[in-house]
Amino acid sequence: MRTLLKKLETAFPSVVHVKNFGRSEQLLIEVGADQLIEIAAWLRMEESFRMDFLENSSIYEMKGKFTISYFLRSYSQDHQLVLRTSVVAPSGNEEIEFPSVTGIWPQAEAFENEQAALFGVRFTGKTAISRVKRNLGPFEGFPLRKSFEWGEQVDF
Repeated sequence: MRTLLKKLETAFPSVVHVKNFGRSEQLLIEVGADQLIEIAAWLRMEESFRMDFLENSSIYEMKGKFTISYFLRSYSQDHQLVLRTSVVAPSGNEEIEFPSVTGIWPQAEAFENEQAALFGVRFTGKTAISRVKRNLGPFEGFPLRKSFEWGEQVDF
């Protein structure tokens, strides 16, 4: 897999940072949000990678940044990796923008709908409307942000 990643680093010099994902053998590719779609499409279409399945997408907020991770798998090439990007967290209840990857991996729609409702992420280039928030009850804000204040108005 390291040999393949050299091909990626050659195609996108100084844009891609590769390291191990935690303590595992799985590799993590960190990219800027402005390069996410181009690199994701390349990973999907490049024959030696063929990252044809998005297993999961997660988002977290830490140290003033939102980080989205995409857990990718190639069934034809039998490998997996994590693609990650970060942006500065907004203050209060402002929405934050990330590019949508549904054009590359259609199964991302469910992940993005949930992240939009719970974190206030607006995915650009996406037309689907989230229905998750309606199921959580009437409240203002985004409940998985660190700035969200749980009050009496939030009733489960």
